[in-house]
Amino acid sequence: WEEAQDARGDRAWRNPGLGLVLHEHPLDPYFRELRDRRRKELQRRRWAAVKAMQAMLNLHRRSVFAHGARSSRATSARASSSS
Repeated sequence: WEEAQDARGDRAWRNPGLGLVLHEHPLDPYFRELRDRRRKELQRRRWAAVKAMQAMLNLHRRSVFAHGARSSRATSARASSSS
């Protein structure tokens, strides 16, 4: 592939052996595909991290609620037995 200019002066890539002229670099589609795959992978990882954080927060809330409910029952049981 050779870089050239078309009739309007815009960049073009020419393959003299095949007689092809492209107005974008021959590898542009390949690199766009790599970029898009990487973006999807990063988005998937971010989403997985968000879901993991939500799960951890839910576990923490359940744990705090369970411990809070037990301690309030124990407090009320002690208060009723001392009366």
